[in-house]
Amino acid sequence: MKITKTLSGVLITSLLLSTAANAEWFFRGTANNWQALALEQTATNKFETCQTFTNTNARFKIDRDGDWAESYPTGDHTVTTNNTYKITFMSDTKDITAQPVSDCNAFSQNFASLNFRGTPNSWNNQAMTLVSDNTWQTTLVFDGQENQRFKLDVLGDWSQNYGGSNGNISLNGGDITTPVNGEYIVSVNDSALTYSLTATNAPVNAKPTAIISPAANQTVVLGTSLTLSAVDSSDSDGTVDIYSWSTTESTQSISVSYNTLGTHTVSLTVTDNDGAISDTVSVTINVIEDTNPNDSWFFRGTPNNWSTTAMDSTDNINFCTEQSFGSNNPRFKVDHFGDWSENYPAGDITVANDTTFTICFNATTEEFTVTEIEGVDNKAPTVTALPSAGFYNSSQSISFSVTDNQDPSPKIYCTTDGTTPTASLSLCNNSTFTASDVVNDGVDLSINVLSVDAIGNSKVETFNYTIGAISGGSGDFREENVYFIMTDRFADGDTTNNNIWGDEYLPNGASDKYNTNTSKTGPLSYYHGGDFQGIINNLDYIQDMGFTAIWITPVVKQPEGRHIYDPNNPITGGGGDWYEASAFHGYWAYDFDQIDPHLHSLGKNNDGWADFDALVDALHARGMKIMLDIVVNHGHPSAVSQLSKNFDKRQTIIMDGQEWVWETNDPYFDSNQTPPTDGFFSYANGTWLIDLIDFNEHGSAGKNATEHLKNVYKRFIDHGVDAFRIDTVSYMSAGFWEEFTLAMDAHAKSLGNDNFYMAGEAWTGDRTAAVNLIYNGAGKKFHMLDLHGSSMDFPGWMSRAFKNESGFDDPNGWARIAGAGGDASGIYDPTYLSTFVDNHDVTRANGILNQTQYMNNLNFIYLFRGLPVVFYGTEVLYSSWPHYITTTEKEDVVARWMLGSSGIDFAKNNQPTLYKHLKMLNSLRSSSSALQKGQQVDLLMNGDQAVFKRDLGGPVAYVTLSKGAGFSYTFTGLVNGSYRLLTPNTNNGSYDSQTVNVTNGSFAVSVNSNAFVILDKI
Repeated sequence: MKITKTLSGVLITSLLLSTAANAEWFFRGTANNWQALALEQTATNKFETCQTFTNTNARFKIDRDGDWAESYPTGDHTVTTNNTYKITFMSDTKDITAQPVSDCNAFSQNFASLNFRGTPNSWNNQAMTLVSDNTWQTTLVFDGQENQRFKLDVLGDWSQNYGGSNGNISLNGGDITTPVNGEYIVSVNDSALTYSLTATNAPVNAKPTAIISPAANQTVVLGTSLTLSAVDSSDSDGTVDIYSWSTTESTQSISVSYNTLGTHTVSLTVTDNDGAISDTVSVTINVIEDTNPNDSWFFRGTPNNWSTTAMDSTDNINFCTEQSFGSNNPRFKVDHFGDWSENYPAGDITVANDTTFTICFNATTEEFTVTEIEGVDNKAPTVTALPSAGFYNSSQSISFSVTDNQDPSPKIYCTTDGTTPTASLSLCNNSTFTASDVVNDGVDLSINVLSVDAIGNSKVETFNYTIGAISGGSGDFREENVYFIMTDRFADGDTTNNNIWGDEYLPNGASDKYNTNTSKTGPLSYYHGGDFQGIINNLDYIQDMGFTAIWITPVVKQPEGRHIYDPNNPITGGGGDWYEASAFHGYWAYDFDQIDPHLHSLGKNNDGWADFDALVDALHARGMKIMLDIVVNHGHPSAVSQLSKNFDKRQTIIMDGQEWVWETNDPYFDSNQTPPTDGFFSYANGTWLIDLIDFNEHGSAGKNATEHLKNVYKRFIDHGVDAFRIDTVSYMSAGFWEEFTLAMDAHAKSLGNDNFYMAGEAWTGDRTAAVNLIYNGAGKKFHMLDLHGSSMDFPGWMSRAFKNESGFDDPNGWARIAGAGGDASGIYDPTYLSTFVDNHDVTRANGILNQTQYMNNLNFIYLFRGLPVVFYGTEVLYSSWPHYITTTEKEDVVARWMLGSSGIDFAKNNQPTLYKHLKMLNSLRSSSSALQKGQQVDLLMNGDQAVFKRDLGGPVAYVTLSKGAGFSYTFTGLVNGSYRLLTPNTNNGSYDSQTVNVTNGSFAVSVNSNAFVILDKI
């Protein structure tokens, strides 16, 4: 039924008052006897009303706050008597317009009213205004949050609500999702049943962020007080003006005291200077009886030489101490009884150099609070480069900013000739430097910066710039620092591709994203939503850590829905356990000719190549490279039950433009006969490899999988891939690898890439057998087995060394990794080996190593020969981000948790220790061609001490490394001249560099515990 209404002036006033109850501007004039009538806000700076003037001398003003304290214009705004006007007031310019209209509200409408309800307004009713025939509008601010959505509620009680998609609505339709960010006008046509969102392009006032300190839930003894502070709350585009606690207090800090046992919650919101209100944050306070009034805890760390210092407590739960730390690897633990029998945390806590802290430990929750105390200034200034050091395609103009904790005008001095800057130079605070492509291979401009504050605190930092990184894949891949991403578990950039088959995404949606249930059929076995867009959105994040390349898991199309193995179904062969999982990891290829639709944004019926190209192009535009994980020996599982969505395709593979079906075109299907050596598929000993469909490399012409596999992966090289990581090398022959890798190398060369890189995974503890797969053929183009330099359970040799169960010289340490013949066996060039601490096939190493041991292990893969690969999420390990898993459970699923926007934002905003340590190591390695490509010559491998040379035949670096106590070492036989003396500075995410002179062919260095010193020849 169509309803037409003309609203009276009284009703108009009522409606306007109801829809603009929070307005700050009011209409006052002869049309309403000079009463205060709230204007309707239609944009951030735009307010409107419609008024009919019937009396003589028609005029009006706009009054702020309705109290005549501030009104516009200075004189009354006059209009013509007996006319109706649409009046518009701009709050920023104070401009007023009065547009004559025939009638204020003579519009046709099918809805009696309409309300916007959604995530932008916390699903409350926001009345929409009828602005023309059948057209309703309101203005809202959208923040682009994950799963942002809304519906349209006619009466405001959900009895008649409309939802939909793609601009259309229907009664009881689903939620309307939208990724928009900013202020938008929402328009709805109640006749055509359509909607639209139009950006106002007005500046958006961002919500402030409320933060309670301490943020963790607290346990206190009955009757004691606890101070909660909101001092860390912030507003990105203004200031925090109002603090609103659930205790009704409004001060920045409050003191809460409880005399009742049980659980209590304190909540906080803050309001910024423009009136925006934050989301609510809360802490839970558990009030308990004091059952151990005489408890004690002791501080042990570098300030007191690891002796025992009693910590103070007022409630026998929270124990605190004030400690001043020096510059020699500052760190600490707390010890319950002073005898190390119970101490926390598992690894040492590291803190900033030369800083005093208040350290508190909650004995109930075992959580720490570390707060810096401003006192004696012993901190050097902080220097920031714009743009940051790194790799760029074009020339860069570089400037520096410097800040200090106390000095408002710290000074910086710069050199670009490799020398160490001194305060005798001219200031370079306001200088700019130009980095251009001046060398063919390596750093084009290295700037050493000395920062000094008013009382003499100083430090030297090095900023390296490489210009003209070649897009599309030339250059030596050993120069890269690789960040390994399991695409589905990194970042969700497009939520529309999460559940395209209907049963493979998290059953409870995004709320399950950080559920760390480690069951192989639990949340970690579902898709989590990571995709190409998520990677593209976070390339700044990856590059800021110093990574220059990414390795991503396979991208070809996977089976539809979930793989289900039912032991009671004869189709699956019977026996075993019930098992179901999705192909989020990418290793169950179904269609080798398409990109999996979970990873791209072009829809499930699109081949996805355009979005894959967009990812490659985004990387190459930054001078970064892409290493693609590929599978050549198998496809998806065949032993699925009839419950699986892909049951009808369980024995089908699409490859190189053809469909291959086990039952119809492969003679191996008959398991009763002796398997011949022909056919597309391989069937060994009456079974598949782990129920996966395997390919036959020995088939006759037309059926040989080798030819088709080569065509599939040549296509990826055509699309700009710079390198391959090749899965399951051990299940194909040496002859196959010779043919396949030579073909890939030749194809890459035909496109101008003379350095196409390939690293193979061979899950075997038999090093000789693995080596023989690679080095017995012509060309030796496939000579990088990642197991050789791996240090985490693959096969697990190095974990013992970094748990301090063995030394570098022990057969279970470096010596075993290097092999019986060491790296001088002459079979391969070990500088090409891909090395890592942990990966996606085994439990994360943080379940085995503490933080110091993990950092030592990272030092190893960055400084020893080989190409370091860092598994995504390493940067948040051992931090206060709550969503990573620490376990020794030997299941690959536990390594594959979601990092997501929560983890990425945490790392960016908090810069935990490993985040800064990786920045330091990446920056250091990128500055030295010897560390990237130099052959390794061992000088000393003894217990926790490693000394070696990395020799590139000109560039050379001498490395001393400790995974335990500090030591001294004197290098001899050096070439005299200038060297860079490099030491780690993890706290600043950088390394310290000074120029030293070597005379008489020798130089002595002292290495701090769990650290390194490098002499890099200039």
